[in-house]
Amino acid sequence: MTPLYIHPAPMLVYVQEGKLKHSRGENINYFSAGESFIESNTGSPHYVESVGKKPAVLFVFASSAIGLPTTINK
Repeated sequence: MTPLYIHPAPMLVYVQEGKLKHSRGENINYFSAGESFIESNTGSPHYVESVGKKPAVLFVFASSAIGLPTTINK
């Protein structure tokens, strides 16, 4: 499980393998291999956790600027 964090730039996340649990407050979503989702830069803090039988493998594409971090721990 990751620590609680936010994104300063929007991101596209693609789940290559495994299953991912995405938790933002009371809102919990699950994403499996072959699925993708957009992570907004205006969202509240959240965390993700690999919950499948195999470790989750993600491809993450950030629409950002040079020098801007991809995540900020909260």
